[in-house]
Amino acid sequence: MKKIYILFLLISVLTIFFSGIGLFSIKYSMDISNSSSLKISSNPQGANIVLNGENISEKTPIMFSPFPPGQYALTVNLEGYYPFEENIVLNGGEKKSFTADLKKKRTAQLIVPGDIKWIKDIPNSNRFLFGTTKDRISQIFIYNTQSKKTSLLSGITSTATFPFEWSANGKKMLLLLQNGSVSEFAFYDSEKISIEKIFTIFNEYFEDVKWSVSDKNVLFGLKNNIIYKLDIKNKTAEKIISDRVDDFFGDDSYAYYIVKDNTKNFLKRTSLNSLSDSVQVPLQEFAEYKLMQSSKSLISLYDQRKKEFFGYSYNIFDDSEDKNSLIFTLKVKNIYWDAKYDDLIVYSDNFVNIYYGKDKTAKTVDRTSDSILKAIFIDESSIAILSTRGDITLLNTDNDKFFQEMVYTSVGARDIISDNGKQVLYFLGVENEKPGIYKIDLF
Repeated sequence: MKKIYILFLLISVLTIFFSGIGLFSIKYSMDISNSSSLKISSNPQGANIVLNGENISEKTPIMFSPFPPGQYALTVNLEGYYPFEENIVLNGGEKKSFTADLKKKRTAQLIVPGDIKWIKDIPNSNRFLFGTTKDRISQIFIYNTQSKKTSLLSGITSTATFPFEWSANGKKMLLLLQNGSVSEFAFYDSEKISIEKIFTIFNEYFEDVKWSVSDKNVLFGLKNNIIYKLDIKNKTAEKIISDRVDDFFGDDSYAYYIVKDNTKNFLKRTSLNSLSDSVQVPLQEFAEYKLMQSSKSLISLYDQRKKEFFGYSYNIFDDSEDKNSLIFTLKVKNIYWDAKYDDLIVYSDNFVNIYYGKDKTAKTVDRTSDSILKAIFIDESSIAILSTRGDITLLNTDNDKFFQEMVYTSVGARDIISDNGKQVLYFLGVENEKPGIYKIDLF
C-alpha cells in the first residue's frame, strides 16, 4: 500500500510539473528504463522555448528530466534576436543537451534621407553614387562611406538619369541622360569626378553604347546598324561593322553581335584587326535576343519572347556543334556578373544559380517560398538576396553547401548594394515612413 501511495504521489508531482510548463499534452512514458532527458540552453540565456507549438513557462537554461523520447520541433525566442528553429530527435534513454546560439537582430541606419531614385556602388572604392531629382532636374551625388560626406556632381541638365555598366577597370560608369523624348549617353569618371557626354566627344548621337569588356578607354556604339569603335582617349570614332546588327558587345580583339535575317538569327564574331575574319553561329528562329558578355568566360543570350537565358562558352565559335559550349538554359528573371571574381549569379522568381570561376561550376539554391528581386555578391563566397517583400537574406557557401541567414526584414527595400567586401550592405527604401538610403552592418 505504501508503494502504491508513493507511486501515486510521484505521478501527481510529475503531472503538475508538466502541466505547469505547458507539456501536459505531450505524450510521455513513465517507463524509467526508457526515460530520457533534454537540456536546452541558449546564448544569451533567458530565452523563451516553444516545443511542438506549445509555449514553455520557464526560460533557458532548463532541464527536462525525465522526458519522453520522440521528435520535437524546437523554437527559441528572445527579444532583439532572430528566432532559432531546430528539429530534435530524442531516443529512449538518451540524455541530450542543446544550445541555441541566437543571432542579434540587425538594425538599419538611415544615412541619406530623401526621395532617392537609384543607387550604384563604385567598384574597389569606399564611395557610391545615388540619383535624385530637384526642380525637375536630375542630380547625381557621391557618398563617401568613410567620411560620411555627400557631394554633388555638376554638369547634368537632364530631367532623368539612368546608370548602366562600369568600364573594364571599374573607373567609368555609363549613363543615359534623358530630356523628354531625347536621350543621350554620357559617362561618369570616378578618377576625375566628372561627367562627360558622348556627343561632346564624338559629335555623334548613338542608339546604344557599351563599354569594351577589356579596354577602359574604348566604347562600342551602334547607329543605323553600324557598330563604331569609340576611343575616348584619342577622341576617334571608327566604323567597324556594317550589318543588320540587332545587339552587340566587344573587347580589344573582337566584336560580337546578333544579326537578324528575316526570321533567322545569327551570333557573329568579327576580328577588329581583320574584318574578313568573321564567324557566325545559327540561333533559334523567331527569337528576340539580347546579347551580353556576362563574364570573361561566358556569353549570355536572352530571348525576350520566351523569357529564357542561354549561357555559352566562347568555344561556340570554334565548333557550333560542340554541345559542351552550352553552359546553361534557364527561364530566369535576371543575370548578374561580378567582374572582380568573374562569377555569375542567375536568378529567377524563386531560385538562384551561381556559376563559379572559369569552368562555371554551378550551384543552385531553391527559394520557392519567396520571390527574388535582386541578388548580388558581397565577397567571393557570400551573396545577398533581396526579396520582393523587402527581406534581405545572406547566402554563404561552405563545402559545396548553402547556408542561409536572415539579415534584415523590411517592408520598403527596393534595391541593395555592397561595400566592396567590407561586410556592409546599403539598401534603398522606406522604413517607418522615412525614405532614403539605409546601412546594415552584417557582422
